[in-house]
Amino acid sequence: MELDYIQIGQRLKIIRGKISLTSFGDQFGYSYSYVRSCEHGKKPSLEYLHAIVDFFGISMNWLIYGLGPRSYYDCQEMQKVETIFDPDLKRMFGILKELMESGDQNLRGWAIIQFEEAFKKQCAAAEEKKQDA
Repeated sequence: MELDYIQIGQRLKIIRGKISLTSFGDQFGYSYSYVRSCEHGKKPSLEYLHAIVDFFGISMNWLIYGLGPRSYYDCQEMQKVETIFDPDLKRMFGILKELMESGDQNLRGWAIIQFEEAFKKQCAAAEEKKQDA
């Protein structure tokens, strides 16, 4: 099967979404011009493709050939991808995610209580906004 770099570039653009070329490239250690050229049909390096696949949890088969599910997490449709570039925020979300997915219901409940206690004002505002909708 011959690779179609134009199609790969279009799929790379889908993955990048609304993130700027510069921010996206910086996240993976590539320049604006490299990211742009890959999205316009230049052959991307295998390292670049692996970085994107690993970071976004997408299928290499989908990225290169357009076959199969895009995401390993949801085979029916790709989940909304929100990229966090702030390292502190990324670390905090990682810890919270780990607590919530631990399988321990007591730990999960504790994490929810701690989160709500730490962010009382924000949680109350979000609940009020939800009720107004």
